[in-house]
Amino acid sequence: MTEGTNQVDQATVPQPLPPTLLPTEDQSSAILEVFCGLLVLLLLLGLQLVEAGSIRRKNSSAVFMRGLACLTISLVTSWVCGYAFSFSPGHYLLGYSSGWFGLHSVPDYVHAHWVLHAAVASLPSAIIAACMSERSHLTGHLVLAMVLTGLVYPLPAHWVWHEEGWLFTRGCRDVGGVLMVHLVSGVAGLVGSLLV
Repeated sequence: MTEGTNQVDQATVPQPLPPTLLPTEDQSSAILEVFCGLLVLLLLLGLQLVEAGSIRRKNSSAVFMRGLACLTISLVTSWVCGYAFSFSPGHYLLGYSSGWFGLHSVPDYVHAHWVLHAAVASLPSAIIAACMSERSHLTGHLVLAMVLTGLVYPLPAHWVWHEEGWLFTRGCRDVGGVLMVHLVSGVAGLVGSLLV
């Protein structure tokens, strides 16, 4: 500003960004979905800490090793087939569109959606691990994580979250995975506790 006037020098005023660099609605929702996915991963760490605190000290390192291995297998399984079964078009019971397997021919915004839902899909295996802590082998947990993320969890997720799902068409709405995570985890945890 010049002294005594209300004029602003044009050189000091920042120029607006070109329209292509401004965040669009898809970009901002993608950032939010990735951020929420990272928060879910922090929730997984919290579940591991609670489980490690409720068992004998000598087994606490095994809890974290198993948790990381189950998370890795869950994320890979969700990427290969779990997300496609949950969110691709197909049937009212299960999605089966071939382009969604491995996320190889999906729109760009789907990748951020996958980050969030892959993290949510890894929750049941972490919750079930606490039910069977110190009573089962690592291999059993890894197979359980793969089956849960690849087949068991995507079935009801497709029913409730996809617009073709039979529960969605009948008015069932699940916000944030509360119904899905607790229903699948609770039933599988009960079965695991009874079998082991």
